[in-house]
Amino acid sequence: MPAQPRPLPPPLPPGGRIGLVALASPLEPRLARRGVQVLEEAGFDVVSPPNLTDRYGYLAGDDEA
Repeated sequence: MPAQPRPLPPPLPPGGRIGLVALASPLEPRLARRGVQVLEEAGFDVVSPPNLTDRYGYLAGDDEA
């Protein structure tokens, strides 16, 4: 039996909120800033934590973050 396609959630409305996280690998600060800029220019409210670009070795911050 073929897999059924998953239904897509509705699109975010203009001004919808998008939260950014770095779950494993750290983000380069320049790229993070550019990503926020693109999302804001598209009309979204972007929430970015202060530790978004933290780096702990090759990980995105330490275990306390």
